[in-house]
Amino acid sequence: MKTAFEVIVVGGGHAGCEAAAAAARMGCSTLLVTTSIGHIALLPCNPAIGGPGKGHVVREIDALGGLMAHATDASTIHLRRVNTGKGPAVQTLRAQTDRDRYSLAIRSLLAELSHLFIYQGEVTEIITGSTGQVSGVRLLHGPFFSAPTVVIAAGTFLNGVIKLGEVSYPAGRQGEFPAQKLSTSLRTLGLTLSRMNTCTPPRLDRRTIDTSQLDRQESDPEPLCFSFTGIPRVYQEAPILLSRTNERTCDIIRKNFHRSPLLYGLADSSPVRECPSLEDKVYRFPERTSHLVFLEPEGPRSNEVYVQGIFTSLPEEVQSQIVRSVPGLEHAHIVRPGYGIEYDYVPPTQLTPSLECKLVPGLFLAGQINGTSGYEEAAGQGILAGINAALSARKKAALTLRRDESYIGVMIDDLVTRGVVEPYRLRTGKVEYRLLVRHDNADRRLTALAYQVGAVSEERHRFVERKKEMIQNEIRRLDVLTVTPSSALNERLAMCQTSPLQEAEKAGSLLMRPRISYRDLSSCDPARPSLSPAVIEAVEIEIRYRGYIERHSRMLVELQRLENKKIPDGFDYEAVPGISSEARDRLRHIRPATLGQASRVIGVTPSDISVLSIMLKRWQSLTQKTDHEQENLATP
Repeated sequence: MKTAFEVIVVGGGHAGCEAAAAAARMGCSTLLVTTSIGHIALLPCNPAIGGPGKGHVVREIDALGGLMAHATDASTIHLRRVNTGKGPAVQTLRAQTDRDRYSLAIRSLLAELSHLFIYQGEVTEIITGSTGQVSGVRLLHGPFFSAPTVVIAAGTFLNGVIKLGEVSYPAGRQGEFPAQKLSTSLRTLGLTLSRMNTCTPPRLDRRTIDTSQLDRQESDPEPLCFSFTGIPRVYQEAPILLSRTNERTCDIIRKNFHRSPLLYGLADSSPVRECPSLEDKVYRFPERTSHLVFLEPEGPRSNEVYVQGIFTSLPEEVQSQIVRSVPGLEHAHIVRPGYGIEYDYVPPTQLTPSLECKLVPGLFLAGQINGTSGYEEAAGQGILAGINAALSARKKAALTLRRDESYIGVMIDDLVTRGVVEPYRLRTGKVEYRLLVRHDNADRRLTALAYQVGAVSEERHRFVERKKEMIQNEIRRLDVLTVTPSSALNERLAMCQTSPLQEAEKAGSLLMRPRISYRDLSSCDPARPSLSPAVIEAVEIEIRYRGYIERHSRMLVELQRLENKKIPDGFDYEAVPGISSEARDRLRHIRPATLGQASRVIGVTPSDISVLSIMLKRWQSLTQKTDHEQENLATP
């Protein structure tokens, strides 16, 4: 049996699958260790992918060569654009998937990777050498596998405890054993661990739901897909049904607050605010009684329905009362009750921006072990951790993503710089330059970076470069194309509720009008080339929002100046006068890699950054002087 690898990935969830696939695609001999091969890439909570912020991450994973978008396209049963009432910066996709088909799609994609090996077992110990560098992992029943880099993507399994009312028991997920010894191993290596919690909702039998009382949310009528290389199509398999809670629902919950083991502020683990349980919502917002409930099918061949909006850890009999108080669910049968789970995580300020542990070279962490929530956030960390583990194994520089070039970069910078006190959930509001890091341009932003490190093929890279060229060529053509007034054109403009054309105007200028689309100008542009919908969408956005994009780009100059100013590993913050004690303590703990990262550390003020910038110049000057003196001494 093969026992020596370049990269070992622990955990077969979304983070682990992306990490293992990325390392294997880069040519590294990779081992994926999971406690159950049959549960690889399981969707244990919502059988949905995407949504605000999350859909952007799925696109970025795809641009970096990842699996999630392909598996989503292979298993989608309901797909729609979200945030369509807002600008293109925050628009994205959300797909409802067939839960079983998604897992099978990921397993099929993993099976195609010749450098990837899969092994079923439980990792109990991370082994390091005399220098503290990772050297491999040991499993519960004895086997040892060696590798210079290890990625841990343990999900909620580290010392996991399921809580359902007054009942609690050890588990990584319902029906699966927790990983208890691995937590001990991480503490032995010097890492600090803490506790978090999350909840799942009950699943219902669709045959016991009265659909006549419920609103329907259909898929969008236009062809769509997640992957940049996918084939768009229309999905009509399964509508989503909507209902709402009411005063009776809230009364039931209020009477049972004392039976909720994870109620906000009362649990031993961190409270959840960004995706709270229903009892948390009622507890924290007593004035609100109506909360949306989405009934989402687990698949076209399954009778299970996921109840989005009723996340809970209350006892099963209380869950039944809550469900049956909701219109349309008066006779609903619970197939699986919801439950809460507490688990260990590693506060992520102990990581570098490459997701490598500062204390343990070669050890990378990805997913919920870093305090995040959601499949997409986990997968986004996983693909970057896998790429960097492979680069580390080959003694190459790490790939880090900036805040201005990706949602993944924002997430990781938030994690390693600011840390977390509750499960981190990526939202568009956390992204400062969201007009630059849109859903539509993820491939143009990231595929070249992935190609440089070997994570995507030359063919994929050429495809994206050709796309970029077509977009730029068409923008230039429209900027010089003169459109003259005509009755046909003005009729079209009137239909679009915009003023008629009085004199000749450039097509690019005309396209900047809010209600005008590329298609609307077809009658006055007979020589236009044949372009794909993706290229046309990019052309429209780049022209219409050109002024805003240029303004964002100018704002980035100062940010990039700070990001380019490196802070040496051995920089002595004690020697920096004039900064607050809080700033000094936090900087010493985080050890930011750049002045830009230092500016985002909680407790560090602009004046602290000014002082730090001056001291860095002095440090650099002294270092260069010392190096010069040593060179002179070495010269005979």
